[in-house]
Amino acid sequence: MLRDKVRTKTYFNAIRHNRHIFKDKVVLDVGCGTGILSLFAANAGAKKVIGVESSDIADSAKQIVLDNKKDHIITIIKGKLEDLEHLPGDIDSVDIIVSEFMGYNLFLESMAETVIYARDKWLKPGGLIFPDKCLFFIVGVWDRIRKAEIFDAWNNFTVRGTRHNETDGVDDLVLDLSDIRKVLLRRPLIYQVREKQLTTEPCLLYTLNMKTVSHSDLRCIEMPFSLYSLHHKLERTTCLCHLLHRPLYPHIQTRGVFNISMGPHYPLETICIFSRQNHPHLPEW
Repeated sequence: MLRDKVRTKTYFNAIRHNRHIFKDKVVLDVGCGTGILSLFAANAGAKKVIGVESSDIADSAKQIVLDNKKDHIITIIKGKLEDLEHLPGDIDSVDIIVSEFMGYNLFLESMAETVIYARDKWLKPGGLIFPDKCLFFIVGVWDRIRKAEIFDAWNNFTVRGTRHNETDGVDDLVLDLSDIRKVLLRRPLIYQVREKQLTTEPCLLYTLNMKTVSHSDLRCIEMPFSLYSLHHKLERTTCLCHLLHRPLYPHIQTRGVFNISMGPHYPLETICIFSRQNHPHLPEW
């Protein structure tokens, strides 16, 4: 997250501009990583911040908290949040949950279910979640160069031989490894997409409301959708579908809404995923 300046800045602004909400509150940072969101909350006036992180980066987070002299406010816990029976001290509930839970394509490697668990177990009635809503878009994309690099190269895979001396010939072995395409087409493809590569209008596919979503809601999401072609980009319009997500930051009382877009209008921050798995109606690329 730290290298994603747009995302980090948006979290910072959403918390900083709502100091009145964080002041003297108890905050739970789910999947705290380096503890950056915990530090933001502490600097915004939180009375107590609890960061939970299951990976070894939790050890660095503890040191970072000490280095920034916030150890009297922030407590870092190393371990899975689902394994916690109690929060430290005499805390039995929290006022705010903050988390950078959005994975690629919103749900891939996402921590949304962990946030839901924390919400149901520890968030006070009327408590807040940062972010509280995510909008999930789908859009058609065509990328001729990417197709050639990733998929077409397997049709005639060439292994170049080397010459041991001047009298030796050089034998090249050409193999047909095209079956690998089937494997690649079932896997997510994650890379940056620019606006000029879009071939359809974006379509809002799903809205994730972190205040109301349940675990069962995330087990299977089926949603009909229609994509409308951009008339000046008709070539291969239907050949590829990419999925984008655009997290929407909290509707906070009087201080407005903070947004972060992962869409192609912000090409340096775009994250896209393509997979034909469970979508047999999509044509071969």
